[in-house]
Amino acid sequence: MHTSLIQQLFAKETIVSGLPNFNTLATGNEVRVLVIVQQFQQEAEDKEQITKIFKACQLSPEQLYITDQRTAWANINAVDSIKEVFLFNVDPKELSLNYKLFPYRMLSINEKKIMLVDDLRSIMNNAQLKADFWNKSLKPYYIGQ
Repeated sequence: MHTSLIQQLFAKETIVSGLPNFNTLATGNEVRVLVIVQQFQQEAEDKEQITKIFKACQLSPEQLYITDQRTAWANINAVDSIKEVFLFNVDPKELSLNYKLFPYRMLSINEKKIMLVDDLRSIMNNAQLKADFWNKSLKPYYIGQ
């Protein structure tokens, strides 16, 4: 009886077990940057815009993995090739990550770096956000001062 009650209560829960495991995805060893967006408004255009942003950082499209799927931080952390993770308007708690992230600032967690940024549309439609993202975050990290 006790077991069936637990199954009834949690049968539809997909906390971490239902989330993709990036270890099992065919990302290849060249994937360096994981980009997780809150949701795609127009997937092809959003991915193209994100690819352009990181191309300016001297990264190739093969070095990017862009998704709107969530996974536990432990799964991300297990993929050695991923060095940086960008959360476009994604709450870190959705990745089972209980760190306080300050927008547009890299935080080192183990051997990975993670950055919280606004959603893609807000950045692209606001000249100040766009300039700050490039000048204060991406350019210094990827290209240097």
